[in-house]
Amino acid sequence: MNKNIILTIVMGAVFFMLALQAFQLQGINAKIDAKLTGASIASSIGGSSAQQGGETYEQMMARMHPDQVKKQGAVPKGLENIPSMVGGC
Repeated sequence: MNKNIILTIVMGAVFFMLALQAFQLQGINAKIDAKLTGASIASSIGGSSAQQGGETYEQMMARMHPDQVKKQGAVPKGLENIPSMVGGC
C-alpha cells in the first residue's frame, strides 16, 4: 500500500476516536450537571448537612476516635485559646 493511504486511514481512525470521545464527554458532563442540580435542590430544601454547618472538629474526634477523647480530658488553662489546625490540613 501507498504510505499516503495508510496515513489517511490512521488519521481517519484518530479523528473518529476523538469524535467518539467528545460525545462521551458531553454525556458525562450532562450526568454531572444533573447530579449537581439535584444536590443543589436538596440543599435548598434543607436536606444537606453542609447547609446546616456539619460537625465540629471535636464532634468528629469524639465520633472517630472515642478512646483518644477520653484519655485527653480537660485542656490545660494556658492552651485553651490556641488554634486547633496547623498548616490548614
